[in-house]
Amino acid sequence: MRANHSAGERFVLLGFLDWPWLQPVLFSSVLFCYLLTLAGNAALVLLAVRDPRLHTPMYYFLCGGGRDATERQMFAARVVILLVPSTVILASYGAVARAVWGMRASGGRRKALGTCGSHLTAVCLFYGSAIYTYLQPAHSYSQGRGKFVSLFYTVVTPALNPLIYTLRNKEVKGAARRLLARGQAGQ
Repeated sequence: MRANHSAGERFVLLGFLDWPWLQPVLFSSVLFCYLLTLAGNAALVLLAVRDPRLHTPMYYFLCGGGRDATERQMFAARVVILLVPSTVILASYGAVARAVWGMRASGGRRKALGTCGSHLTAVCLFYGSAIYTYLQPAHSYSQGRGKFVSLFYTVVTPALNPLIYTLRNKEVKGAARRLLARGQAGQ
């Protein structure tokens, strides 16, 4: 039986013991990305709190039969958890694309495709890497590649969310400009 012991002031990424030279680089990269994510999301929350025009619903929530049977059950659960939502999302974007394609104004079409394209990029980054990681058969799974892919969807996608979902939004840009202008006028 193994006991849990704390030793010293070290933080070790156990999944990367095979590459000790990579641990400080990964730790620094992950820390930097999460700090950027925290700063970006905190800035968006501050904007939503400070600007009454962003107090709309759109911005309110800121913006058992052995191993083989168990493996089959886990695979089925992963299919339901990953493929069903991603299929529904992609189907809804297909309907949006059909509606946008039917628009007569090319400027409106371009704006709608730009917004949908950035959202779809985030969805594909998250679901694509998660599907790659979790829907592989156990016998062909490479832990080394899986670790890097899981870092991608747990670090990169959340770090890009403030950029993808909000900074392309006209209301959020306007709120940021007004807040910055008030801050400069106060100095």
